[in-house]
Amino acid sequence: MRSTSASERSNFIALEKRFNLEHPQIKIKFITYRTAQYKQLISHWLSCNTGPDVLFWHAGERLQQFVRNNYVANLDDMWRDNELNYSFAPSLINLISHDGSQYAVPITYYHWGFYYNRNLFNDLSISPPDTWQQFIQLSLKLKKLKINPISLGSSELWPLAAWFDYFMLIQAATLKVTRTKTVC
Repeated sequence: MRSTSASERSNFIALEKRFNLEHPQIKIKFITYRTAQYKQLISHWLSCNTGPDVLFWHAGERLQQFVRNNYVANLDDMWRDNELNYSFAPSLINLISHDGSQYAVPITYYHWGFYYNRNLFNDLSISPPDTWQQFIQLSLKLKKLKINPISLGSSELWPLAAWFDYFMLIQAATLKVTRTKTVC
């Protein structure tokens, strides 16, 4: 399990207790890891068929890699039996699906947004874009004015990778990924 906040962790613990009460013959236990450690372990667990039975992971290309390598099972029966298609937006379902099958159940989501420098926009008499095409045009205009249109700052690398993922998902339906094989 990967938990990003105390309230999220409390919810997971409450779910664990409820599940254990309703299904005493099956015991679940949440095991927590720091993000960097978890990211290192998950590929090893899946490629070597070790580790936990239920895992947290990211939707999109990161999940697709595991699906293509046959590391995760589809959850079609669970989706059908619980009518989960009615619980999530089609765009979200698409991120956890491969060839018409679902391989995950979304438990959380986050959104990324752009902030803009209001003073700069006022000085240049420009407005924030409403569409992706307007965003691209505005970025090109700022670049011609020798103004960096996008700035990201972080002490961690993952936010930069996440932004790259989003931009790539917008620009391309599929990504070519170089895979490495884990030795067990």
